[in-house]
Amino acid sequence: MSDFLQNPQMLEGISALASGAQGVTGYVTGQANARNLRAEGKFAEQEAMREAVQLIGAQTVAYAAGGVEVDSGTPLDVMADTAHREALRAARARASFQNEANNQELAGLAEFTKGLGTGTDTLLSGYSRRKLAGVDPAAAMTAAGNALYRLPGTR
Repeated sequence: MSDFLQNPQMLEGISALASGAQGVTGYVTGQANARNLRAEGKFAEQEAMREAVQLIGAQTVAYAAGGVEVDSGTPLDVMADTAHREALRAARARASFQNEANNQELAGLAEFTKGLGTGTDTLLSGYSRRKLAGVDPAAAMTAAGNALYRLPGTR
């Protein structure tokens, strides 16, 4: 096992894999957060619509209790305006959560890209160092792969 830890190719490979795994974790987390935010946005929209129905109902009762006809004229205009305003409020609530969900997805993609970039950079810089040092990178990677294959529990 100590030979394994002394092997720079193996350490670079592990570092590259860890960077990639971190990127995948960031992506998966972003996707999960986005799903949760979309569900929360749908709930917020439904809650706002429920409140709108209650408000319009209260307006109707108040007008009717005062002896005002609610199916025409100013009372109907007021209730229509209320319905429109509340529908916009509900849509804004959902849109706000949708925007945040999109931001979470983008953040997850950014983490994924960062992890892949870091892992690739690690591998390429190791490849370049060995190439400049006169070591055949392909042979070094084959040797590292063979060393990994010989580790207990990897067959």
